[in-house]
Amino acid sequence: MQINMTTFAARKQQYVHDTLRSLFESDWRASNSPVNLIVGSKDESHLEYVGHPMIRIVPRDAETVPSMRLNCTINKIRALQCGDDEETITCQDDVLFLPDWLSSLRLAKAELATTNTFSACTPHSRCWRRPAS
Repeated sequence: MQINMTTFAARKQQYVHDTLRSLFESDWRASNSPVNLIVGSKDESHLEYVGHPMIRIVPRDAETVPSMRLNCTINKIRALQCGDDEETITCQDDVLFLPDWLSSLRLAKAELATTNTFSACTPHSRCWRRPAS
């Protein structure tokens, strides 16, 4: 399983550091799988992870356009296309992962595979949460 996380330098407040910290403090760490940071512009000034063994920075491969919404949409498409042909989770860089989010997700996947129903992740038992502003 791989994680493709979109990130963008133009935000007034950056959350990527807290998001990555929560990810690496969660049960994801045991997977020893790197995270792909899909950068939404040529500006990578908010990233200090060059050479980090668990983080791959995927630079923007095209010019940005004046529309922030279009840039974000293009970046999400890039996140869906990036990496190997395996199970992929895409997320933004402004979430906090709960300590056991991956095991909860795997339980939900197993439940879906055997019952064709899904009850593990309800609005009250999420696998992630937004950080406080």
